[in-house]
Amino acid sequence: MKTIQNLVIPFTEIPFEGLQVESSEPFATFSDPHMEADELRRLQENFKDPIQVSGVLTPVAQKVDVRGDMRTLISEICDRCTETFKQPASASISTFLMPAQQFSAHDKPGGKVIHSPTRGGKKSRHHSKSKAPVLSDAPGEHEDVSFGSYDGHTVDLRPLVREQLILTIPMRAVCDPACEGLCLRCGENIQRQECRCKEGPQRVESEEARSLGNSLADQLQKAVSKPAF
Repeated sequence: MKTIQNLVIPFTEIPFEGLQVESSEPFATFSDPHMEADELRRLQENFKDPIQVSGVLTPVAQKVDVRGDMRTLISEICDRCTETFKQPASASISTFLMPAQQFSAHDKPGGKVIHSPTRGGKKSRHHSKSKAPVLSDAPGEHEDVSFGSYDGHTVDLRPLVREQLILTIPMRAVCDPACEGLCLRCGENIQRQECRCKEGPQRVESEEARSLGNSLADQLQKAVSKPAF
C-alpha cells in the first residue's frame, strides 16, 4: 500500500487498495482561518508539539472511508499549582466521507444521504454496504461510522484532525493526582518546596472535597465528549 505524508489528497490519487497517510505537522497546519483570534491563540498555547497523524483512506465508489488516529502532547497549566506541564493526547478517526452533492437538501453529515441513481433511475438511501476490507468487519449497516462530506474532488483531513484535537483538551488540568496546589497564605507550591507559614500550609480544599470535585468534573467531561449522534 502506498504511503504519503500529505493531508490534502486528490480523490483520483487514492488507489483502489487504499492509501496510507503518515504525517507529523505543527498545529498551524490544522488551524482554521475563520477561527476567532482569542480561540486560535488558546489552541496554539495548548498544541506546541507536532501532531502525529496515521491512517488509511479507502475509496468506495465516489466515497472515501477514513480510518486512523492522531496523537500529540497538550501543554497545560495545572489548575492546582499553576505550573506548566504536558500530557499525552490521542484520538481515533472513523469517518465515511461523501461528495457534498450526494446529500439531499434536508440532510446533513451524520444522517442519511442520497445515493447515486440505482435500478429504474430512482435514487435510494445510502446504507454503507460495501465490500471494502476496512468496512467488512463492521456489523449491520455500519452505524458505528460517522458520516461527513468532501467536495467530490479533494479529501482534506485537516478539519477532521482539528476537531479531534479540540475534543482532547481536558476541562480540568492537573499535573499530578497528588498535587496539593498553592498555600493560601504565602502562595508557595506546597509540593515543590516547603511552605513558609509557621502554622504550616493552608490548602485550597480538603481531600474529600477535592475528590468529589474531580469525580464531578470527570463525569461532565465524559458527557460533553459524547457525539451528538
